[in-house]
Amino acid sequence: MLVLDRPLALLALVLPVLLILVARVFARPPRLATGSLCIWRAIGAAEVGGASPVRSRIPPVIWFFAACLALAALALASPRTLAAATPRTWTAVVDRSPGMYLPFQPDDARTRLDVALASALDYLRREARAGDRVRWLGPGREMLVLPAGEEPPATWLARDAWFAPRPRFEAHDLPGRLWITDRARASSRASVFASGGADAPGPIGERPGETPHEVVWRGGEATEEREVTPRRVAFYPPDEEPILSDVVASWAEARGLDVVAGHWEAALVVRLAADETGPRVVVGRDGWRMACVAGPPRLDDAAHTWLSVERDGELVPVVRWRPGRVVLGLGACAEPEGDPAAFAVSWARLLDEALLPRPGVVPMRDRVAAGAGVVRRGVPPEDGGRGPAPGENRFAALLAAAAALCALAGSATGWRR
Repeated sequence: MLVLDRPLALLALVLPVLLILVARVFARPPRLATGSLCIWRAIGAAEVGGASPVRSRIPPVIWFFAACLALAALALASPRTLAAATPRTWTAVVDRSPGMYLPFQPDDARTRLDVALASALDYLRREARAGDRVRWLGPGREMLVLPAGEEPPATWLARDAWFAPRPRFEAHDLPGRLWITDRARASSRASVFASGGADAPGPIGERPGETPHEVVWRGGEATEEREVTPRRVAFYPPDEEPILSDVVASWAEARGLDVVAGHWEAALVVRLAADETGPRVVVGRDGWRMACVAGPPRLDDAAHTWLSVERDGELVPVVRWRPGRVVLGLGACAEPEGDPAAFAVSWARLLDEALLPRPGVVPMRDRVAAGAGVVRRGVPPEDGGRGPAPGENRFAALLAAAAALCALAGSATGWRR
């Protein structure tokens, strides 16, 4: 495709036209000697044919200079070719927190996620170009890359058994980002697709104790309702590490949870996986430390590292976790040093993070109304666009060279005259 960088330069094409018109007006008929008999014969033949016996003629030098001006005008317009358009990449950041799976309205079968996702897909189908791709990002999910306008599979969008955290949207306030969530958020460059939604009454937790009760949020207040069976925490194998076993037992008692041995249907499984032949090291964080035999625990690659030690210049994980599972690569631990309260709080945060919620429980902050829906268009992704093709400057250079040749030719013709 050929485009002009400076199309207004084409206005200069009027100059060669004016030059020819002026030359036409002021051109003089050629002088001929009347004593020649052939001249009179030519005049007689022209009169018989109805033509003018003598015509004014524009000199060749004028034509050369007119061509020079026309070619120079085209060169000033800077014509160039364009390469094929580069497809753009959009990034959709999907909120998979529990509130996204609540009903959009009391009598609506759609969830908040359904409504927000539909708005984002509609926008992509209207704004995306042929060949554009979309990267789909969501906490707890691997990145997907799909054609623009294609919805991620249901398995990717499905709710987990644990509370997926909300994305850090502020880290994605960039061109080409799409925030898919339930509550309106301020952005400067990202597009926002917030579903909004009505109140969604239901369980928000439980009151711990010997007889735990379900806590339900309804009508703007939280009330205790039916008794529920205490959930279980499995510590496996039992009685292997007294210090860590006491930490888990104290935490479970405060949460109204029963500690059992090897119960794999528990809301949390804490497994000891220490290599007794491993080196003895000092581990610690959050203001405490203790000496233990440490070895890397085995857990799938999707797990998070909570505690690690440095060995041979590298960090080796010794405590890893994922929702519903904590694996400890520690054993033969000495009494912890530092603030005892900091030690208890640090481990409690880990266990709280890994504990699976009771089915159907959603925090109250997610059940309250999400407000009105918002669709705000942001900045599209950076466009690789149509780039200049190789040798793009040849057109302007060739036109300028041709204009120079015409000027030289015109000058030489005028000089010979």
